[in-house]
Amino acid sequence: MPALMPNVKRKVVTFDLWQWHWRGIYGNHQHPYNDHSLQPSSISRKLYQVNLGPPETFGKARWVVSSGGLLFEQRVKSQPSIALGEARVTSLDLEGLTMVISETQDDFLGISFSFQSSSRFYVLMWKRTSESYTSGGYSTFGDAGVHLKRIMSGSGPSTRLETALFETNSTAGHTELLWHHPFPWSPGMAYRWKILHRPLIGVIRVSIGLGSTPLVDSGNIYNDVLRGGRFGPFCQFLNDTIWADVKFRANETRASTSEI
Repeated sequence: MPALMPNVKRKVVTFDLWQWHWRGIYGNHQHPYNDHSLQPSSISRKLYQVNLGPPETFGKARWVVSSGGLLFEQRVKSQPSIALGEARVTSLDLEGLTMVISETQDDFLGISFSFQSSSRFYVLMWKRTSESYTSGGYSTFGDAGVHLKRIMSGSGPSTRLETALFETNSTAGHTELLWHHPFPWSPGMAYRWKILHRPLIGVIRVSIGLGSTPLVDSGNIYNDVLRGGRFGPFCQFLNDTIWADVKFRANETRASTSEI
């Protein structure tokens, strides 16, 4: 299991991303979850920032992209936000590395996919600790761990959507919790995540690993409401967070759950 990584900001800036990926984290060994058939993501060539909460609660996110569109940073504590690109796909293989640099933060990072509008998308969210949150008269509680949610919000970006995203349980008219695993993230650790989405058969699968160790596997989750769209990193109330080696493949060929 990798140790905490000193001077990680310096390494991200000064090392080629592939060196940081293979040598900086895993030594000279190939990571077992990597699929070289995946293509570098184009989601950062033109970046579209989607803010999902009221600006008066927290400010806007500050997304920074580099390494030819493979590396994302979110540098400030902000309202929930997604960094989207132009690519639109239906069946999707999506993977990357993610790490929180700050040791004092505990909120949500993740990835959005099948994004159709700021009211309709799936989001994978990951929280370090459990805690309550109240805003605009709405009281919520977010559990530690990995959450997969379907967003179908009647209000769109608002205080209500912001608090519904924070709440673990489903919120009528805004969010549906599809799956939750209590495993929390830890600061300074580079986790590899992978999302497989097959809308034609209504299957989503999520896995997370650290080094050569698999940590979380959702198995097949069945939901066919949203059938493709754009995708990109998600962050809520969390700063100094990195998404690296973000790659995707539009995969329309697999037509059975046995192949997922």
